[in-house]
Amino acid sequence: MKSRPLNLLDSLEQEQNQWDQVANWALTIGRWIVILTEIVVIGALIFRFNIDKQLSNLRRTVEQNRQLLENSLQRSEQRFRHTQLRLNLLAQDIQQQHDYADLLLTVAKSIPDQGIALNKITLTPSTSRQATKQPTSPSLRLTGVADKEEYVSGFVHQLRLSGKFTRVTVKNLLVDEQNPERVNFELVSQVDLSQI
Repeated sequence: MKSRPLNLLDSLEQEQNQWDQVANWALTIGRWIVILTEIVVIGALIFRFNIDKQLSNLRRTVEQNRQLLENSLQRSEQRFRHTQLRLNLLAQDIQQQHDYADLLLTVAKSIPDQGIALNKITLTPSTSRQATKQPTSPSLRLTGVADKEEYVSGFVHQLRLSGKFTRVTVKNLLVDEQNPERVNFELVSQVDLSQI
């Protein structure tokens, strides 16, 4: 004997009408739709988490680069300000410089044609007095040898007439030991900065 499976639900399936089949079909399709919707939602969530992670990484990278850029800009600005300050100081120094070559030319023109030889010319730049903070005028020191005292006197007179020197004084006037007719002299004067 052949065995037959026993199915108690077979008779129920045969008795189903069209509405039951439509309802069964709708439930099956509905299940698939729900499963596909859940797969799409899970995929969207995974995609969203991935995008959020990338966004947070980008924000962190942007913040790090912003800090590096700010530090670099700060250093560049400090260098720029330092350079600008140095240029301003240099421009002030250039404006305060005077034409000392013209001053030396005036000294050369004041020397008599004969009888005086300068050994040393010392120009001390202007300084400021500590108490008053006012600049002092530069001083000029001339040392040399003259054949006669009259030549020194004429030289001093010419320096005073030039108008570029104030308080021209003879600091030392000594007879040369090797040649008694010659005189060693030292002149000190203040330079009038408004004239150069």
